[in-house]
Amino acid sequence: RIDPNDVRNIKKNLGAIGLEKEFDLKEYQANINKLANANFNISEKSAKLDTVNSNLQNAFEESLNDSRFGDTLEEIQEIQNYIKNAKKVYIPNKNGIKVEVLNKVLEEYNLPQAEILQLNTNTADTSRIPALAKAYIALDQSDADLIIARGRLGIPGSGSLLIFIDNKGRILTCGTSPSHVIHKKTIEEAVYNEACEALEKIGFNKEG
Repeated sequence: RIDPNDVRNIKKNLGAIGLEKEFDLKEYQANINKLANANFNISEKSAKLDTVNSNLQNAFEESLNDSRFGDTLEEIQEIQNYIKNAKKVYIPNKNGIKVEVLNKVLEEYNLPQAEILQLNTNTADTSRIPALAKAYIALDQSDADLIIARGRLGIPGSGSLLIFIDNKGRILTCGTSPSHVIHKKTIEEAVYNEACEALEKIGFNKEG
């Protein structure tokens, strides 16, 4: 609802510079409504994407009180809901091969498609968990709701880790593969299998 005092003040200020006739009350009302709707949509989206917080707090309290007895179905469903409602999904990748494969998997599970985030993540290989470091580099340089990153699990020879993190850098799920010299699959096959493993371990099933 528009405050009449606001309208009077706007007209007064516009009149002082000879623009009072340019003021359109209907247009002003329409813009106020748009802003209100935009704020509502942002709040609604934030609520959907932040549903893991209450369960996370409960889990912390249970652990502190020595009353934590494992994951609950509700907690798993909250992770599913977060991934389903993610609007900005990014994959840090140089050439797009992983993006194509991952989008194929996401489509098979009826989940939001991802976009490539072209970043130089070579420094991630110097960390203890390169795949996670790569995900954090992507998160720090984007406005992502969800990051899907793939890299080395640990030291050279440890295999690969494909990881899903939320907009606060918390791990949602992951899939792994042994070193290529052991599994001898193509990168496309390995990425596909890791992504399916990551989604199915939190209860997702392929559509159809």
